[in-house]
Parts: sequence; C-alpha cells; structure tokens
Amino acid sequence: TICVQGFLAPANDDCANATVLTPSSACTPVNLTLSGATLDGPAAVGTCSPNPSQDVWCSFSATTEMMRIVLSGDNIISVGLQVYNESCGGSLFTCRNVNGSVNGETILVNNFVIGQAYFIRVLNEYATPLTTSNFTICLQEYPAPANDDCADATVLIPGSECTSVNLTLSGATLDGPAAVGTCSPNPSQDVWYSFTATTEM
Repeated sequence: TICVQGFLAPANDDCANATVLTPSSACTPVNLTLSGATLDGPAAVGTCSPNPSQDVWCSFSATTEMMRIVLSGDNIISVGLQVYNESCGGSLFTCRNVNGSVNGETILVNNFVIGQAYFIRVLNEYATPLTTSNFTICLQEYPAPANDDCADATVLIPGSECTSVNLTLSGATLDGPAAVGTCSPNPSQDVWYSFTATTEM
C-alpha cells in the first residue's frame, strides 16, 4: 500500500505573515504549530541555529525594556528562538537554542526599545525529522521600577532603628556604569536610592 498525505502551511509560515503577539503582565500562552512549515529564514545562524529545517514567525511591539519570551514544545522536537530588529530582514537581536526536546526555550532581556517592532523566528532545530507538532509561545512585560534611573532615586530616611523598605529589580535596566572595578565587574541591572546623612556614623 502507499499513500500521500498533505500538510497545509501554517498562516505564519512566512515572515510577511507573522502572528502578532500582545505583551501582557502574565505569561499567557498562544497555541501555534510547525505542521506544514517550511524554511523561510536563513539556513544557519552561527552556533545558535546551525541546522534548522522549519520555521514560523511572530511579531510584537516592545512595551517595556525588560521582556520575557517563553517557548514550549512537545517531547519530540527541539525548538529554538531568534529575535530580529524591526523587520524580517533586520539584524539579529538575540537568539536561544540551548535546551533539547521537552524543555523549550526562554529569553529574558532588559534592552528592548519601547515602541520598536521585533520579529520572532521559531525553529525546528532538528535537520531531520520534519515535525507536525504544536507549540506554545508567550510574551511577558516587566514595567521598570520607579527608581530605575538615578534621577528618580528612592529617598531613604535615616532612623534610630533599621526599618526595611521593600523594593524590586523586576523590570530594571542598567542606568549606571557597566563596570566598577572588582566591586561590580559585570552588572546587568540597577536601581537607585538617596539619603541625607544625619549622623557621622
């Protein structure tokens, strides 16, 4: 016996028809598929994607500087992520392909440009076999804290007792120098505080 089975290409098979994702404060998965997908982008992107066989595309407009992209596949494919600046043929912003099947991939960076368009390329990282599997993707935003920049430093009031103030690094970018000797050789985020000294000690 012999049969021929056809697989229609998904709507977002080509970058020009990328699925638009809407960032939110929670990671809300969007169900998509690689079934019927061809290879629209480059056949290799360095060590991040050396030998992809299928890809589909998503796009979004950055709403915060820190954003997380979470990609989850099933246990028979290894999915990878590439993010491009502004257009289908834009420069590569970041990519990730470190996990095997089951685990998916996650990108969390804090240097997105608010209002700029980005294009996500989701890949089947196996040269063979081709897959008809589904996956989910979500896009989570992290607003910058009020004291992200030194100009907006949180004012601390000295007291006779040590009273803790609850604050966060969630959404924080790097406002100060990228390195300060051995004390902070490679920082990635910072927030700021100020106070007026009331005693010498």
